[in-house]
Amino acid sequence: GDGKLNQTEFMRFISFSLEDDVSSEQTHEPNNSEKQKAESDSSTSNLRESIKKSVKGHEDENKYTCIVNQLDHDDLDTIITFRKALISERILVSRAFRNFDKDGSGQLHFQELKAAFIQMKVRVSDEHLKHILKRFDSDGSGKLAFHQFLKLMSSNLEG
Repeated sequence: GDGKLNQTEFMRFISFSLEDDVSSEQTHEPNNSEKQKAESDSSTSNLRESIKKSVKGHEDENKYTCIVNQLDHDDLDTIITFRKALISERILVSRAFRNFDKDGSGQLHFQELKAAFIQMKVRVSDEHLKHILKRFDSDGSGKLAFHQFLKLMSSNLEG
């Protein structure tokens, strides 16, 4: 390859081990630069190893490992911040999903999705909502599971 990541590869790379508990990473205490550097180095080293471990066996393992090895401290710090934001966003979406899932089935059917859009103050016709449901219902169940809802919430609904 060209050594570059396209958007899909970048999102896959960032999301590797996203389920890991990054909240356990050390926070830095002010006015103690040596301790901050040690903790920061440990944190970035842990992230580097975590990503390498999570890509093990992936078809693009060599590509991702090479990229990880080229990342410096600031790059890894940025990834940590980005991952924390993604985790936070995913938690918010998860809470919203559970709130919208009125029957507790773990899936949103048409009426629940319609109520969700109304609650989010998004005006959409039943016809367009049916189109949206069909577009993101990858298994043809007529309902959206959480992973499908997550794709819906992170997508551009045009088209």
